[in-house]
Amino acid sequence: MDQKVRTEAIKVAVRKQLEDLWLDAPEEGNVLEFLRQAPERISKASGLAIMKAPCINGDGRVAGYLNRPEKVIILTETLSPAVLHFTLGHELGHWFLHPGKAYFRDFALSNPSTSEKRPVEEREADRFATLLTMPEKTVRNCYEELFGESGQLARDEDLPFWLSQSLRRDIDRDWLEAQNSNTRAKLVAELTIYRGRHRGALANHFGVSSTAMGLRLVELGLFE
Repeated sequence: MDQKVRTEAIKVAVRKQLEDLWLDAPEEGNVLEFLRQAPERISKASGLAIMKAPCINGDGRVAGYLNRPEKVIILTETLSPAVLHFTLGHELGHWFLHPGKAYFRDFALSNPSTSEKRPVEEREADRFATLLTMPEKTVRNCYEELFGESGQLARDEDLPFWLSQSLRRDIDRDWLEAQNSNTRAKLVAELTIYRGRHRGALANHFGVSSTAMGLRLVELGLFE
């Protein structure tokens, strides 16, 4: 299948799951809370049991495991809640996108630069998880509410000061400008104080890691 068509198919699959879930959501429900709960609720609606274990198949590097015949997703409980949240979305991606394969064993992605070298099924599952946990419209709205329009934050000469305040370590402009876009965006995803207001980290609003949110910000052109 053409890659462009496949990408659109993933979008459609995610949209269907979220729309079906939203029909059962409270009328006055909070969108971010809805998204944070979505992977577990979709799993339940699909008849999938979620289990946690200290180690999966004797390998501590494994983050998640999908057993399709048993309709079970196993997550490694020693990982952070944010990593597990995205991992659950990833396993759901396998469940909906790759019905011809019975088992998937997945590692947490520690180096974003290697993502394009992963098998296509893994990249597709990552894409499903990204769209499920960080939908474009919601990320844009939340980002602009916290930091203003796209590009405004990057131009703010006081950004190093607010990052220093948020992360409680010294960050100067020369160091910040020397970092690549993914690293800078990751820091922005951890920003909790901006222009004197405590806003909560953007990554935490969505229940994902700062690495995952940073990559999403760069992808959407919100911060570079």
